[in-house]
This record gives sequence, C-alpha cells and structure tokens, in this order.
Amino acid sequence: MASITDSIRPVYVPFDSDEGAESIEEYKPGGFHPTHLGDLLGQEGRYRVVHKLGHGGFGTVWLCRDIGQNKWKAVKILAAVHSTGSSADLKICEMLSNMSPQEKDIHVSHVVVPEDHFWHEGPNGRHLCVVMPVLGPNLEDTAEQYDYQEEPLKKICYQLVLAMKFLHDRGICHGDFRPNNICYLMKGIDDLDEDDLLRVFGRPTLLCYVDDEEFEWRSDYQGEAEEVDGQDYPEDDFDSNEEVEASQDCAEDDVQPAYDSNEPKYIVVPPYMTKSSQYVSDEIAVIDFGESFLAANAPKSTGIPGHYCPPEGWIEDCGNFGFGSDLWALGCSIFEVRNSDVPFRYNGSLWTMLSNWEDLNGPLPEPYRSSLARQGEMDVPEDETQWVSMNLDERKESEAEHMGRVGVPGSLHMLLLLEHQYIVPLAEGEVQPPPPPRGRGSRGRLLVRPGRKLVTYEMSEREALELLDLLKRIFAWKPEDRIGPAEILSHPWFNGCRGGEHMCMAVSTSDSESMELGEYEPGLLEVLDCGIFRYVPTALRRLFWQNGGGGWW
Repeated sequence: MASITDSIRPVYVPFDSDEGAESIEEYKPGGFHPTHLGDLLGQEGRYRVVHKLGHGGFGTVWLCRDIGQNKWKAVKILAAVHSTGSSADLKICEMLSNMSPQEKDIHVSHVVVPEDHFWHEGPNGRHLCVVMPVLGPNLEDTAEQYDYQEEPLKKICYQLVLAMKFLHDRGICHGDFRPNNICYLMKGIDDLDEDDLLRVFGRPTLLCYVDDEEFEWRSDYQGEAEEVDGQDYPEDDFDSNEEVEASQDCAEDDVQPAYDSNEPKYIVVPPYMTKSSQYVSDEIAVIDFGESFLAANAPKSTGIPGHYCPPEGWIEDCGNFGFGSDLWALGCSIFEVRNSDVPFRYNGSLWTMLSNWEDLNGPLPEPYRSSLARQGEMDVPEDETQWVSMNLDERKESEAEHMGRVGVPGSLHMLLLLEHQYIVPLAEGEVQPPPPPRGRGSRGRLLVRPGRKLVTYEMSEREALELLDLLKRIFAWKPEDRIGPAEILSHPWFNGCRGGEHMCMAVSTSDSESMELGEYEPGLLEVLDCGIFRYVPTALRRLFWQNGGGGWW
C-alpha cells in the first residue's frame, strides 16, 4: 500500500541554502550514508525509513518502522569514518553489558541505551547503525515551555539527578551532560500507523540541491520573492511539504539535480517538534555518549561547551575530568532547566567565568591559584584571601549593581530572582490584557502583537534561597568537595519528588530539616554557614546594605 512519503517530491534549493539540514558535502567517501525515504535497513530489511529525526557530526538519525515488531524506532547511521568497534554507542553497551533489561529500562535509568546494532554497506563505506527508542525534543527552553512552573520543572531536574546516579553508580561519567543532550520520551506512538505518525512529526521536507545559477531561474519559476531580471515576483504560499511533481518543478532537460553516487537524491529536513505535543511525555532520558568514559580512566578534558565546564577544565594542571566535572555540569543543567539560562555564561573570557565563580565561592584557592599564576594570563595576588578576578572596589560596585536590581549582592542569587518575560497566544475568547507591572530586575517590556499577551514570572525568594544552597554545594571549587547524586536527591529543594511521587509537592517544613518557615512578610531565607535558615525581610536587607553594610550576614 502506498504511503504519504511515496508521493512527496523534492523542492530545489541552492548549494549554500540553510534549511536546517546537513550539508551535502557530508556525503563523500568516509562520510554520511545517502539515505532516502522508503529505504530498508537491517537484516532482511527490518527497518523502513519514514522520516529524518536529526543529524550531527556523527551522522544522521532516522525514524523507522520496525517491521518485525511493528513498532517505531530511531536508527542512527554513523558516518563511515566514525563507524568503528570503539564508537560511543557500542562503548556504552559494553559498559552496561552485565545489567539486566529491567535495570536498563529507560523509565528507571533515564538513560538511552542502544537496543540493537547492525552494519550497512554503502557507497561511502561501512556504516554502524544503532537502534534506539524514538525520542522527543531536547530540554532547550524547558522552563518557558512549562511556564516556569516549579513542580514539573523540579520533577525534570530530579530525573536528571537519577540519570547521573545511574551512571556514576556504575563507574561511568557522561562527559557532556547538558540540556541539549537530554530528551523527552515519546508516549503512545507505537499504535499509530505511518500516516498518523507523520501528522505528529509533520510531513517530510525534501531538498534537492542545484547550482546557484540554475536556482536563480527556478526562483522565478516557483514564484519566490526574489528579484530576477530586474523584476520583482510575488511570493506564493509555497509549502515545501506540498506534493509537487518533479516535471512541474523543473523540466528534466533544463535543470538536473546536483548529486553523484556518493550523495542522496535529496536531503530530508528534520521536523521541529515542541513539548506541547500530546505524544511527548514528561519523562526524560540522557543521550549522546560520545564523550563518556570510565571514571577509572578519566581524561584531562572533554568536548563539553564552556558554559558547563568546571574550573579544573579551564585551569591547567588542576586534575582530570571525572565524577566531579559531571556534577558541575549537572548543577549547570539544573539551573538552566529551572531558570532558562546557564549560571555561568562563557563570553570568550576566562575572567568572566572566574568572577562568577569567586562571587559564589570566595577567593580562588589552590591549586588553581598557582596554576593560573604560572600561565601568566592574569595578575594573581599573593594574598590568598583576595579575589583574582576583581579588587575590593570592583566587588563593591558589582554587589551594589545586583542589590539595586533585586536586593541581593550575589550574581547567581540575582539570576534566580530576575523577572522572566515571555509571550503566549490568547485563549479563545480572551481579551488582550494590559501588560503586567514591572517586576524585580525588569529592564522594560517586550512588544506584544495582537492576539498574544505578555506573561511574567518571578521565582519565590524562599525557593531561590533553597536552590542557591543546593547549587553552592554542587559548585564547590574542588571536585572532591562537590556533593554526589545521592546527597543532591535528599536536598530539601527536592522534597516532594521522592518516594515515586509524580509531582513535587510543597516543601517540607519539618523541624528536622532546620527550616524556620513561619508566617512572615515576603523576604529572603538566608542560609548561614552553619546550614541553618533564617528569615530576612527584603526591605531590611536593602536598608542594611544602603547604610554601609556588606557581605553575607
């Protein structure tokens, strides 16, 4: 029986077109395998290609129907050059080879373990193909997708910690732990036929590359808004998923698609799926073990981006990566999932990172201090009680800026308390309301188009102090001083997420947790060095600061 994908025809684009697909140049000997809709992969053609799910430096990932089990699977086809017996996907299988299927269950481990693998011969070489469950979008922009709601975001963060505990308990470090490498699980898709599934993912967009000169002629033909021969042509409502016969798109004698035997006849654009789909669950799983390693054989560094890299990864000769570096990345991910931004943003300068670290943890200690002095890139004061990133006057200026915005001196604390703005569509029959009043740290209001409204969110001061306490324990200077997954899971910020509960409940106020949460006016819960919480009204705190006070009290 014919399927939707059988009738889809390609849209012609220039070589340098940026359509969200991989470059055609990836298809060469040693590179990607040219794959087309309807291709059969695996032994006896077990997996039928229906759509593309993604691409990267490793290769491509395809949505396939497992004909044998009548289920939907994701099949990753690695570039030939990366298809070796030591690939990351086989490595994680080997690391977890002594575990039972129940232990590796994705709903328990929150880790994606390949279900099967096979080899495929193609014009560009021999390719390793890895079979995995179909996953939804990654955790980018998670906070906004959940409207910054505390309970569901805490639940996601709790699953992040469970995933890291699963790996660390088995001596495995992920090496690149961040929201981009964590995806939502899909639910209820195995019961969908191909046509229904493509209504979920969207019909494939097929791109056929042609030379730029030929494309200029075609732009006129397709009615795109480009100036051709000095004349403007109107833009049609041209849908690249529309069924357009090749004979209509381009006469065969006029333009030939630019591909050879190493390249596909067309490239499939991956779909864009959001968390709002009914088939995307609230469960998450960690993917991409390309940087993973056994803790007993830790490397000096990994390819993790600078935002998530710990001090020992930035400053030479201060230790290898390991459990501690994973924990630092976990802390950054918790912050990003809950607050929609990274805690330490790298802008090309180590100084910026260092100033934020010292703002949180105090003066840079040894061995980082001596190593940084040897590198000669910064003036490092001999007095170990002095900051490396800022002198006393600069610190006071920075603290005063933070106090002026949200009433707290610390940069990380300030980021937690800043107001977030985002725009959502109006519900049916809803009248567009006036913009809400400006909140903490607000620098103005976003412009809102008709039919939409501006929504703002501010984290409660109580939650901000509790989360800050957790993050301070994770972001300790030295790897051995950072609390592990078990301690993170038992922190009061996660109260209500334990015991198999499906939603985080209200924070416990038991005496055993040394919490004083009486009926007070809005203010700040101050975390003292001894670990006890006390309540400090915001107005009092500002008054104290304005009258010459400073530092934590």
